[in-house]
Amino acid sequence: MSENTTNPEGRPPADLKEALRKLSPFLQVGYSFYKACQLANLPFTTYLYYYKNNDSFRNEIEYERAKVNIIARQNIISAITKKKSVMTSFEWLDRMEKDDFSKRTEVTGKDGEPIGLLSDGQALATVLKTFDIVKSKLQDENVQKSNSK
Repeated sequence: MSENTTNPEGRPPADLKEALRKLSPFLQVGYSFYKACQLANLPFTTYLYYYKNNDSFRNEIEYERAKVNIIARQNIISAITKKKSVMTSFEWLDRMEKDDFSKRTEVTGKDGEPIGLLSDGQALATVLKTFDIVKSKLQDENVQKSNSK
């Protein structure tokens, strides 16, 4: 490998201010750091090094990425407080106060804990009992239909 004779000090450091200027429009609309580098035509591995090793650069990147979320939250709060939007209020509570307002049905126990499982015998008994209930209701409906004729 030949030595670098034109620049004895090696590669100059990257211009982080210029990189941030190019990355900002992409980060502000939600692109990942990787995708923003691609779209800004910047070498990802070079700027990943600075992202990992330069707190100031990393903080600026994260701030740019958070801007759209900050604006979105401000819009939601404005819709709730100024416009008194009941739907927006409910959606906020659905996400922020899940225990009281969420429409989501958990497949696991509360906070991701395992739910109690039935043994094979209990499961079979439950299925058969459910089958008997459905069968009985269907028979009742058929009797009612034939009596109404």
